[in-house]
Amino acid sequence: PAASDPDVPAGPLHYSMPTFPAGATFNPTTRVFSWTPSETQGGADHAVAFSVSDGQENHSRSLKINVVETNQTPTLNVSNHTVTGGKPFSFVVGASDSDLPAQTLTYGIFGAPSGVFVNNSTGQISGTLPVSINPYTVTFNVRVVDSGSPTRFEMKSVSLTVNPPPVV
Repeated sequence: PAASDPDVPAGPLHYSMPTFPAGATFNPTTRVFSWTPSETQGGADHAVAFSVSDGQENHSRSLKINVVETNQTPTLNVSNHTVTGGKPFSFVVGASDSDLPAQTLTYGIFGAPSGVFVNNSTGQISGTLPVSINPYTVTFNVRVVDSGSPTRFEMKSVSLTVNPPPVV
């Protein structure tokens, strides 16, 4: 904000910010307003008021800042696993999304071998892989997509080390 004092002689001006959103700062010396809205502040209007005083008179200006909601990319948490060929396996991949309100997350797998499935709602991956006399590894991609606009997704690869069943 900028102001001038028409008094003769002009007195020093003192700036302040009496109304501001959480997390905002105002330096009255440099008159710099700074604010990075949080996720919870998105999608709303926020009131800001700036004041100036010469010690005799006070003047204020108010304004509203509209914070547009921005869809954040979900985060996928996957890890590699060791399974036994010919035996059913199951594990859950985790995901989170910092958007508020919470969005629906949908899971998918790509490039997985026959016999490996994902529950699109829970992220549970299950299946049975073929038996081999030697250990082998299969790698495929897991993806999580949010329901925001525009949709965002993250994809990561997961490897399954498939060991032969124990010989009795």
